[in-house]
Amino acid sequence: QVQTFRHILSHKNLEFMPQCIKNICVYVGPDHPLYHAKSIEFAELPNLKFVRGVKDFFSMEHHLERVSMGVIDSENLCHVAYTNSDHLVINFLLHSDVCSLGLDFMHEPYAQYPIKSIPINGCEPFLQIGYVFDPKRRLSPHANWVVDRFQEML
Repeated sequence: QVQTFRHILSHKNLEFMPQCIKNICVYVGPDHPLYHAKSIEFAELPNLKFVRGVKDFFSMEHHLERVSMGVIDSENLCHVAYTNSDHLVINFLLHSDVCSLGLDFMHEPYAQYPIKSIPINGCEPFLQIGYVFDPKRRLSPHANWVVDRFQEML
């Protein structure tokens, strides 16, 4: 995907300004045996129970099937529940030994919960986040404001 993305940018005379890189992690709650673990190995993933979000174009699950995470295919994971509800995912994580695969990026409204992200050893960077701009044009004050809020969020 990177080569195609760079080709499109070059063709349209645009540039990409990277802001950060996010890795894949396993989210666990206080009832999970890995809650105090510092990291996890790929080989351990098939032994865990996962709650999975609904696959749509914008979900990470959609893209995991197209990107090699390493030595495991996400389809080989033990998914015990599928949902489109963040509330249900949070409750699974808080009150069971079920975990969730995701990007290591805790959105502020969820930071209030005792949910931890466990890094996966040997996992290559999964998602580079940034913005596209025209180098021949200055960003407007509004665009600069958006970029500043974006950086704060990251």
